This record gives sequence, C-alpha cells and structure tokens, in this order.
Amino acid sequence: MRSKKRILMKIAKVEPIPVAYPEPNDYNATRYLCLVKITTDEGVVGWGESITQFPEANPATAAIIAGMAELLIGSDPVNTEALWRQMKDRAWWYGYGGGIASYAISAIDIALWDIKGKILGKSVLELLGGSVHERLPAIADSHAHHESIPAMADEAIEWLSTGMKGMKVGLGKRGNARLGYEHDRDVEYMKAMREAVGDDKKIMLDCGIAIKWDVATAVKRVQAFDEYNLEWIEEPLGAWDPEGYASLRAKTQTLIAYGEREWNVAGYERILETGTCDVFGV
Repeated sequence: MRSKKRILMKIAKVEPIPVAYPEPNDYNATRYLCLVKITTDEGVVGWGESITQFPEANPATAAIIAGMAELLIGSDPVNTEALWRQMKDRAWWYGYGGGIASYAISAIDIALWDIKGKILGKSVLELLGGSVHERLPAIADSHAHHESIPAMADEAIEWLSTGMKGMKVGLGKRGNARLGYEHDRDVEYMKAMREAVGDDKKIMLDCGIAIKWDVATAVKRVQAFDEYNLEWIEEPLGAWDPEGYASLRAKTQTLIAYGEREWNVAGYERILETGTCDVFGV
C-alpha cells in the first residue's frame, strides 16, 4: 500500500516578538528574550525562542529575524536543514562565528522544527532520534540573595524539599549575598550548604561574569570547597583559559564546567581538545 503523500505547505509569515519580564531567580531583574512565530499558508503555527538577556540585544535579534523572513517565506518549512544553511550563509558577514545572528537563527530553527513535527505528526524528540534516557535528575537552579548564611541554608532546604536531587547556585549576583568575593565567607557558605542539605544532594556553583578570579585564587577557593564535596564549579576562570583550567584541574578534585558561551560544534571541539573541561555548559 502506498504511503499517504503529505500536503506541501509554504511559509507565509515570520513574526519576531521581543519580550521583557522580571526574573524571580535573579532578584526580579528584567530579562529579555525574543520569540518568533512562523505561520504556514495552511495555518500551521510554529514557535521558537531565544534568550537575548540584555535590552540592546533584543531589538537587534528581532531585526535579524525580520530580515531572514525573505529567505523563508514561500519555502517548505519541513526542509529545516536547507533553511538553516541558507540563514547561516545570509549571516556570513555578521554572524559567521555566532553572536546575535545565532540568537535569531536558533529561534527560527526551533519554530521550523515545531512546524515540521506538527506536519509529520511526530514530536520533535522523535524527529531528532528519540530519547536517550527515560528519566533525568532535576536540580534547583537559582541565585543566592540573602546576607545571612543561615537564611540561605534555610532557602536551600526549601528548594530541595520539592524532590530536587541537587542545586546550582550563582555567585557574584544581585542581592546581599556577596558570594564569590571573600574566601572565608565563600567557604562558610559552602560548609553551611552541605550541612543543611546533607551528603546525598549535589551542590554546584556557577561563577557569574562579575567574578574575576585569577588562577591562584581559583585554586585556593576550590581546594577549600573540595572538603564539602562540591559536584562542579562553572566558569571559575571565565569562558576561555585552557592553561589556567589545566592548572586548576590538576590541583583540585571538583569537576570543572564551562562552555556555555560557545556558539557551535567547533567551539566545543576546541574545548574538548584542551582536556580541561569535565562538564559542558550549553
């Protein structure tokens, strides 16, 4: 029996939708993201999203999405790879290695896959090859805000009371916590967290952009954290310092995480080649 032939559709409309909202995990600081809504001539709608984070990046991302529309309108939305390559080619001058162009392309790509799944009657998970794991552990991801370390310990207990397997806490963030700046306070915080949540919960720390440790500071800090079974520490030396990370990794037990500021496979391959990263940030 012949398989049912799908009805060919065409992209009819591409709409960027910049959004601003208060982020409860970051002291209600305003965060920015750009949605994209793509509609076919048959009325099938796909949604995509890209976090732009800052006010100046949001309209820039929306402008690139609007500019990409002329490549997309009239095309078959199921041809996701071909359309992705066309967008990458379009951005050759201003987005070859990543940047704001990648925000726009990513949001559009997500929306196209959403449409593709709806047209073919499959989830995007199925289209990408299916699940690798049936279940994954969930962790609480937030920032420390309070000046009082006991108050932050109580907050951690509250986070994990929902069944979370661990927590990742940002250092150098808004609020009164002042974490990431003073050795003794950081170690006191880590000790209090471990005592509060017990030995069976994972604790991860994420060094924000405000944290500017040199290698010696990072080594001293992480060696002190080692006593409290820190699972991993993210970007203690920033986005790219292979020599520094090699030294830190050789002198400490805690896993090293970085990579979230990479834009493509080549960037992650470059990190892999250094042998200095235990956990990828994506």
